[in-house]
Amino acid sequence: MLEMNKEYTYKEICSVLGWKESSGNQKKKQIKEVEDSYEFYHPENKKTHKPKKSYIFTKQLKEPKLQDRRKNNGAKNYFPDEDFEYLFRTVLNAGFNRNEYFQRGKLNEIYVTSSLIYKEFGLDIYSFFNRMFFLYKPGHKDVRYLFEDICMDAVKANTITRICKRMGYKRNSLPKGIMKQTNSKNKIMIPANELLPYYEEYMANYLRMYNYASEFEAVRGGDYSNIVELIQECFEEDFKVYGVKRYNLITIDSEVVNIDDFEYNPAKKAKLQNEFRFVVLESIMKTVRKRCMEERAYKKQLNVEEKRLLLEYFKQMLRDDDVAGLQELSNPRYKKAIIEPYKKVDEAIKKMEEAVANKPAEE
Repeated sequence: MLEMNKEYTYKEICSVLGWKESSGNQKKKQIKEVEDSYEFYHPENKKTHKPKKSYIFTKQLKEPKLQDRRKNNGAKNYFPDEDFEYLFRTVLNAGFNRNEYFQRGKLNEIYVTSSLIYKEFGLDIYSFFNRMFFLYKPGHKDVRYLFEDICMDAVKANTITRICKRMGYKRNSLPKGIMKQTNSKNKIMIPANELLPYYEEYMANYLRMYNYASEFEAVRGGDYSNIVELIQECFEEDFKVYGVKRYNLITIDSEVVNIDDFEYNPAKKAKLQNEFRFVVLESIMKTVRKRCMEERAYKKQLNVEEKRLLLEYFKQMLRDDDVAGLQELSNPRYKKAIIEPYKKVDEAIKKMEEAVANKPAEE
């Protein structure tokens, strides 16, 4: 979303709107769409006293429609860079405020959980999965896992994946760090990254013991918290260290990201979080539609009952407190991107169900 009374270059406009920078006629179409959507003026070049090519917008007339269908190399559900950057800074700020050891002068290491990252961006997906637990239909784990994978992919694509790209980390792999209590009685947390190899070894052993292929499987199975507690007990027994926890470790360059320069604005954060939720929901809806409408061949094909369940789980998500408010905040975009596709998929599944019901029984 473009802010009023702020200067933007063409490149910055494309970044905010999630458009791919173009040239020739495509660029002209993009510029025309922006100019038709806002009242604006070109600021003066202080040296030449001639108007610059950049823009300062003073009033929005309508929502700019995306002219470049190659949006971000095909990433149709894209959270603009400028908005991502602001919420990423709220993550760093939240991590900074939670790490007591910063009082001792260590300022460039930010320890944050994945849950904190998702929460600061606006959709605490793990908490949502916990609320969904009793709404899943027994005997259909494959559909539940498919739905959770779709949700996780949509959330991670605009959080963990982009943070890794932003910071130059390996794709979808934030570096890890360890924090521990100062001692058994003092619960102030301090870094202890030298313990990380032991933590990973304990984790691997317990995953094998519980017969899980990954930590996410342990989360799904409801055993992850137990495993974390067992790992803490191992550290207490083997190393006499307490409260050991593993975090994502984001190391910042103070010349690139200065915590002190961040201006926190609760209203702006809430607005961007709503935009983030909308982008995620739109992405999930598109994937659910593709799976239910069989728009391409998948390794796991869903039967009619499974398609109905997948759509029902998405319907429950729309009713969840974290996203329910979007129905009012994002109209008419919400209707076009979420409600209308949902209704089309629902109608298609109804026809499939009728076809199954009317199919003659095999002798």
